[in-house]
Amino acid sequence: SSVPPALYVIMLLTTHPGPAEPTENLWWIIKRSVSKHKPKNVEELKAVTQEEWDKIPPQQYERLVGNMPARIRALLFEHILLFVDFYTDNVEN
Repeated sequence: SSVPPALYVIMLLTTHPGPAEPTENLWWIIKRSVSKHKPKNVEELKAVTQEEWDKIPPQQYERLVGNMPARIRALLFEHILLFVDFYTDNVEN
């Protein structure tokens, strides 16, 4: 038996990651920068994290947020293509 199309859409949306959120990108930048310092305790970790956070220019935030519409369009296009492939393979037959 084949998967009903509506169930497939739910499975698709829950198993394929969406576009990275701007905050995820920022935390990746922070993690990479902080790891170079090799803090020895929680206080050093807090201080280094704040220092690296303060180094991120506002233009970087703006660029990450500004890229979201293109990321969402790409994600929707990918999901549409996957659904069409599934539909033609499983429902039309």
